[in-house]
Amino acid sequence: MKSSVNIAKHPIHPILVLLPVGMWIASLIFDIVYLGTRNPFWHDAAYWNILIGVIAASVAAIAGMTDLFTLAMRDEAKRIGWTHMTLNVTIIVLFIINLVIRAQTGGALSGGALFWTFALNIIAIGTLLVSGWLGGEMVYKWGVAVPEETAERLAPVSRPEEAARMEPEVAGAKGGEAQPEEGEEQQG
Repeated sequence: MKSSVNIAKHPIHPILVLLPVGMWIASLIFDIVYLGTRNPFWHDAAYWNILIGVIAASVAAIAGMTDLFTLAMRDEAKRIGWTHMTLNVTIIVLFIINLVIRAQTGGALSGGALFWTFALNIIAIGTLLVSGWLGGEMVYKWGVAVPEETAERLAPVSRPEEAARMEPEVAGAKGGEAQPEEGEEQQG
């Protein structure tokens, strides 16, 4: 089942999530630096990273929701997909609240505002780790958005004796150039 939103058979959602994830992790790093230096530059840098991350995540969410609502999935994969989506929406809301608090402080966090922005950032990043794990489960365990021809080609072999009879499809499958089977002579 290939993704409904793709470029050259490659799902767009995993591409789009890179930007918000990177921006939000950077915002946490900038918050830590701000805690150590109290330099308002780092507060501002975290603010802009969060804002760009929210915008980019909203775009990624459209691609992800389109896949969730249009792809045929097993019940377990669909359940994981709904949990993944719910966590991602929660993360976006946490970062929007974070932005509102930051905007009200005017660039100099202290006291309760400092505590809440830092706490919201940590909670959101922790939730992001769980959501990312679930997204990986959907792809690697359940094959969501993996084209059927790819899934069949990469399907695990069920019995060791069956694996021993299989020919490698590409050079390098046995570590380097394709090796001759037992009993065959190596030409050289």
